[in-house]
Amino acid sequence: MAAGVRASESGPRFDGPLPPGPDAPSWHPGEVLPVLVLAFFTTAIATGLTGLALHGKVLAIVGGIESEVLLAAAVTFWLVVVRPGSLFRVRLFPRLRDVGWGVLAGVVIWLVGSLLVSYLVTVVVSVVTHHPVRSPRQLPSGLDLQLLVIAGVFVVLAAVAEELFFRGMLFRSLRHRMGFWASGAISSAAFGALHLIGALGTTTPTGWYVLAATMFFVGFGLAAVYEWRGNLAADIAGHATFNLISLILIGLLR
Repeated sequence: MAAGVRASESGPRFDGPLPPGPDAPSWHPGEVLPVLVLAFFTTAIATGLTGLALHGKVLAIVGGIESEVLLAAAVTFWLVVVRPGSLFRVRLFPRLRDVGWGVLAGVVIWLVGSLLVSYLVTVVVSVVTHHPVRSPRQLPSGLDLQLLVIAGVFVVLAAVAEELFFRGMLFRSLRHRMGFWASGAISSAAFGALHLIGALGTTTPTGWYVLAATMFFVGFGLAAVYEWRGNLAADIAGHATFNLISLILIGLLR
């Protein structure tokens, strides 16, 4: 099955839309909006109920886990119920070789994105605005070992949910309508925007520029991995690796 799917799209091609095939997306790119709304409202209800029992850092992490699980659930609901028989079209296959390449890609994306891109944008923003740049905080500070383990679950679930949504659903549907560069740019901008919303209140406006540029690069890198391997498992592995490296550093610096 995997070989047939890969053959139906003839491997990576960057010069135009992908040709039709038996596993081509059955949904329109605009359908990500109702999926996002569904995920937002179910998350609001879930975190509201959770907030009755939890608070502080635990609530922040558990609420994050709920949001990612419900995003994945919203995508699955849409591709199973609204678009019956479409879930396989995101091309998620258990191929260990692709997972291995995804892990390696995640390390490279972290090195380039978190070190080079983030550093260069920080320098440029500081010079242009004459203001120091405070890095955004996407996890609560001062986590103990138990909360770090829970946070580890969170960042892995985030990789699954966000890859299903941004690469599996959004990028894939765009890719059958336009070339790689445009599809990658649009899906990466959406990926960065979601992370900017999540960072509201945790940094200064100058920090947003750094986060936006870094997350755009990360999103584009993951889109390239999807284009290269043709398997969402590679993207999930790469995204999870990126998140776990960042979390390990947070643990070492706490």
